[in-house]
Amino acid sequence: MVRYKACCALKQESPRIMAENPFDIPLSSIERRISDIDFKTLIENRPFYPSPASWSDEVLYFLFLDRFSDSKEYGGFCDADGNPVTVQGERTTPLFNDQTDSSTAEKESWFEAGKKWCGGTIAGMKEKLGYLKRLGITAIWVSPVFKQVTGSNDYHGYGIQNFLNVDPHFGTRDELKGFVKAAHEAGIRVILDIIINHAGDVFAYEGNQRYFYYNGEKWPVSGYRLSSGEAGGIPFCEAPASFEKGAWPGGAVWPEELQSSDTWTCRGEIRQWDSFPEFLDGDFCSLKDINLLHLLILTVSGLIPLSIWSQEL
Repeated sequence: MVRYKACCALKQESPRIMAENPFDIPLSSIERRISDIDFKTLIENRPFYPSPASWSDEVLYFLFLDRFSDSKEYGGFCDADGNPVTVQGERTTPLFNDQTDSSTAEKESWFEAGKKWCGGTIAGMKEKLGYLKRLGITAIWVSPVFKQVTGSNDYHGYGIQNFLNVDPHFGTRDELKGFVKAAHEAGIRVILDIIINHAGDVFAYEGNQRYFYYNGEKWPVSGYRLSSGEAGGIPFCEAPASFEKGAWPGGAVWPEELQSSDTWTCRGEIRQWDSFPEFLDGDFCSLKDINLLHLLILTVSGLIPLSIWSQEL
């Protein structure tokens, strides 16, 4: 398989290539509540790409979006039509070369660069569909693309702050739709990774301190965070109180239905990963654990439509 140098793991982090400035996103187009989504309109009069008779027959490729492609690579690979990609325009990233690049990075800088965003985008992923198809894969499993906690280095995508929007480091919702459409046209299915077990580090425990699981104790909370590391300046309750403190769009957690304090177990970080119910109710490091029973209650009561759990792009 071709390995790409775009992840910047061989050097200090270069300036990130954002598909779109986060401050330029038209916020009026982003739903604040699940109830704002018109599911009927979304699914009416449109074709759906069928699931396979058995997923065990598929050849899956797990793709870690931030570390895959920044769409600036050149040399040694071809586009979707089989044409060699050479240096042109904005292309500044050569492919990884085992003979010239292996073991050349300074260990500490390489390690530190890997803790931050490296620049992979939806546009870069779409551009490599030809390469992926020629590998013989039939389905792409994409790491989470959702909006991460503002100011965090949650490049992995599992620290979600807004479950209804795409993180601007990766691109836009329209780019995601365009990628899925292009993948389907290439005969490739798309599996979109989403985590509902936990969200990002969206609230602060009392005193902005780390709390750890202990005998099922429920720990006090200062409030929702305005941004990564902030001490919790947003009331730990539902809108409209959160709006008044500037929670939208970068603070607290969205959609609004998740802002109830009942959403969270608030048991602190897991230390004993083999201990029940600690591994079930504790926070996954700084990522805050979601009370799945509360989500079930919201679903049964109709506040979260059952169709959202099977929504297709």
